[in-house]
Amino acid sequence: MEVKAIARYQQISPRKCRLVADMVRGQGVEDALAVLDFTHKKAARFVAKTLRSAVANAENNNNLDVDSLFVKTIMVDPGPTSGRFRPRAQGRATAIRKRTSHITVWSIRAGTEVSSVGQKTHPRGFRLGVTGHVGLALVRGKNYATCLQQDLAIRKFLRKRLSHAGVPKIEIERAAKNVRVHIHTARPGIVIGKKGAEIEKLKQDIVKLAGKDSFVEIHEIRRPDLDAQLVAENIALQLERPRDVPPRDEGSRRARDAHGRARHPRAVRRSPRRPRDRAHRVVPRGPGSAAHAARGHPLRPGGSAHDVRRDRRQGLGLSR
Repeated sequence: MEVKAIARYQQISPRKCRLVADMVRGQGVEDALAVLDFTHKKAARFVAKTLRSAVANAENNNNLDVDSLFVKTIMVDPGPTSGRFRPRAQGRATAIRKRTSHITVWSIRAGTEVSSVGQKTHPRGFRLGVTGHVGLALVRGKNYATCLQQDLAIRKFLRKRLSHAGVPKIEIERAAKNVRVHIHTARPGIVIGKKGAEIEKLKQDIVKLAGKDSFVEIHEIRRPDLDAQLVAENIALQLERPRDVPPRDEGSRRARDAHGRARHPRAVRRSPRRPRDRAHRVVPRGPGSAAHAARGHPLRPGGSAHDVRRDRRQGLGLSR
């Protein structure tokens, strides 16, 4: 027996109230009230008030046990919206919408009716008879168990045999004296083989499993990237494949010296220092290089800034 309670014109928007209503749908009355009492939302107060009203109706009007009740259905419908206006800059006004909600709760005694698991439908169900078909041949009678076992064996064999061919779907049709297998694959060349050799082997193996004459038809998948199973298998294959990581020995050998200590990162790029005993030639400034060479310009060893300045002064004939 169903018991209903309605709370109309509640001062809250339906969108906010539905978030709380989804939390208690399908639960027992005691659990639902406990969840609502500890939910810090404004809508929880309105939903709990409506639920307690439904429990009171079931207890007083129908003499039902409160402990055996659960929330079967809870609906939140929009009510009338009242308008307000708020002043804004430049003499303008902004509309404020005060929304209301109608909350409806159906509670039912446990055991009187089986609650629905969900309201979702398989995508193929919408396309049956329009753009899609069932995809299998129903077998009735005494041979149902035998045919089911054979179909499972055929599918398991083909999945293992054609694991590298990208086969997302296998369909099996049964007639009185033969079995027709439809293989949807993204790589038909691998399934067919050279001059049809592989497909002939598949037919012989299927005959052994089914005990009847078999026909194999290959259907190519034009867009493999749109098939969910092929995309998932590709991602799993990439995760299982080992990554190409260079060995750590080579890098560590380059970064360490002969004593086992880490090298300085700039030590490899540092140019070797010029030995001190190497002569440094400084070209003196002047009107002509021959006149300065006749003066007997000396070559001083060393490459520091002090040596350069000293050589320049001697080449120019300056005494300091």
